[in-house]
Amino acid sequence: MTKTKATSLREAGPLLAQLLEAQRREEELVAFPLIESVADAVLAVAHRQPRWLLWPIGPAAERIAGVVEVRSRGAVDIGSWNTPVSNRAILLFGTVAASPLELQTAAERLRGRGAVEVHACAVDVLGAEDVDTFTSFQRLALDEQLACSLDNAA
Repeated sequence: MTKTKATSLREAGPLLAQLLEAQRREEELVAFPLIESVADAVLAVAHRQPRWLLWPIGPAAERIAGVVEVRSRGAVDIGSWNTPVSNRAILLFGTVAASPLELQTAAERLRGRGAVEVHACAVDVLGAEDVDTFTSFQRLALDEQLACSLDNAA
């Protein structure tokens, strides 16, 4: 029987390292006080098109959606798995990911359910700018101090 060497996280390949870094940054974004800055950035994008239905992608974005709801005082419409989307314009929002696959899959499903436009925004999703499934994609603009702290942590 041949023994295989166990790989430690220190020996992780570049893709696993990217994934672990994205998860670490995502954890930082949903902690206080950074979560408020991210929610404000989502609101800044959402206010440009008040008809958009905001759609959080992933558990971290769902946490941010709660802050968005409170900070907007209910002025934005936030979707969930059973929200009707036929003839609606959707704004997907995510946080940090090593791939746009989760956003892209959600966009395809929502279009299949009748959404007429599916826009997306996120703090940092590698490759999201190149996805043609979105009507548009925008990186969330976080304040300079927050952006510096995230860059220094990376």
